[in-house]
Amino acid sequence: MPERLVSLSSFTPGWVGRVALWTPLGVYAFVYPFGIGLLLFGWLPPSAGWVGGALLMAQGLGMAAWLELNAGRGRGLALAVAIAGAAWALEAVGVTTGVPFGRYSYSAALGVWLGPVPAAIPFAWIASVTAAWGTARLLLPTRRAALVAAVAAVLATGQDAVLETIATRVQGYWTWAPAAMPYYGVPWANFITWAVATGVLAAGIEILGHPPVGQLLYSRVPALIYVMSLVMFGLLNVAQGFLIPALLAGGLLTALVWRLR
Repeated sequence: MPERLVSLSSFTPGWVGRVALWTPLGVYAFVYPFGIGLLLFGWLPPSAGWVGGALLMAQGLGMAAWLELNAGRGRGLALAVAIAGAAWALEAVGVTTGVPFGRYSYSAALGVWLGPVPAAIPFAWIASVTAAWGTARLLLPTRRAALVAAVAAVLATGQDAVLETIATRVQGYWTWAPAAMPYYGVPWANFITWAVATGVLAAGIEILGHPPVGQLLYSRVPALIYVMSLVMFGLLNVAQGFLIPALLAGGLLTALVWRLR
């Protein structure tokens, strides 16, 4: 597809789309190795928790731009806003009532709040759902929406299972109550909700947002973001002695490398 300059109202493979995509992801990639090192050695000061929230926003903005590059004409941004809105509503209900995730509460570590939910959380959902969907599209030769959505749901839920221990027991971004649950204090309802919610949202992207003809632009970007998350949290789980999520991260990474090699 030829590159061309366009108005700010419509991202394309030209400079506007590339700036919107690579600026936030470039910030994330730059901070990424330093973040791993600081967390592995316990050198990140407690007052720097907001950096995690800022990086979640960067990932979400980058993945929103990637959706717009591939869906075009405002449809990608509309999908990203829909994911963020659905995520905020689900989280607001969840943190207020304990349904459907289980009872939990956020700390102030992620920074700015949007009602009862840290503002970074909807961006995290955009990043997670879009990365899982884009990775599923790479893994599957078929374009059946139900199968792509199911694989995306598995990937997103697996990612959540890998990061929960670090987010809750190391960084203290949120706390589950009661904490005496089988999976490091996390209730099974959380993972069931993640699977259902991310599957539905991924199905929405597959049905409404994918290009009708041709290949995805920058098609490996979502898988790269997904793999970077698994590597970071996998290493942190190893360092903290959380064996099950570390093994899960290793298993997911092995499967992805084998399938995408």
